[in-house]
Amino acid sequence: MTSIGDYAFDGLTSVTIPNSVISIGDYAFLACPLTSVTVDIETPLSISSSTFSNRANATLYVPYGRKSTYEAADYWKEFKEIVEMPNYDQIKIGSTGMATYCSMKAMDFTGVKGLKAYIATGYDYDSGNILLTRIYKVPAGTGIMLMGTAGTYEIPHVETNYTYASMLKGVTTSTHLDQASDGYTNYILMNGADGVLFYKVSASGGSLAANRAYLQIPIRDAEANTLNFVFDDEGTTGIQRLKNGMTEELKSVYDLNGRRVENPKKGVHIVNGKKVILK
Repeated sequence: MTSIGDYAFDGLTSVTIPNSVISIGDYAFLACPLTSVTVDIETPLSISSSTFSNRANATLYVPYGRKSTYEAADYWKEFKEIVEMPNYDQIKIGSTGMATYCSMKAMDFTGVKGLKAYIATGYDYDSGNILLTRIYKVPAGTGIMLMGTAGTYEIPHVETNYTYASMLKGVTTSTHLDQASDGYTNYILMNGADGVLFYKVSASGGSLAANRAYLQIPIRDAEANTLNFVFDDEGTTGIQRLKNGMTEELKSVYDLNGRRVENPKKGVHIVNGKKVILK
């Protein structure tokens, strides 16, 4: 989207305007009882007094460090309150230690402790394994896989010119997924019956929450209902692939949070002090 025309919307209570927009027309939000407007644009666009008719009752969210600029801009300064958005993404990792994510901002994991970011760079048809490659600077809109200790992390925003070819596709709004689309079969990361794996979207479709990512495999190769994954930053001594079913010498199996697992299923576990993927 590059422009919002005259009389474009009616009835909205909140709106996010991306940084691709270069113009907003008169009465664009006429009769919109807006309570919040989020603008991902560094320099305030030229607007008229009629663009946001309900601005006196709405909070304006602007990029980090740009509050004073908007406070000095005609009509933008008339919002009830102007709030700077943080210069980081706050990401919560649950007990499984794994999640997918996608941000509208570029992020930098370089100095982050306890959490790693990956893109999907390959697929082994015979083993059903997805190869996950670690990255540090993540471009805006890039779908990633996260692995780490359960907790909440603040990931700083960064300017980057990096681009990646990845089989993970990110979404920033809640999205309906069909099982197959555009020549690909779609998979969603889930903690399902076989553990934390990528599960094929059901024939009736599925829903993916905002700021998440899904996996796409060419239809010709996507026969499996579940796909496992391996991490290429650990080395052969750091993470291993084992068949599901413990041998005599594997006495203790733990999840990534250090809790003992009596009946381990597929996914990443700690066995004898090392990370392994059970198949």
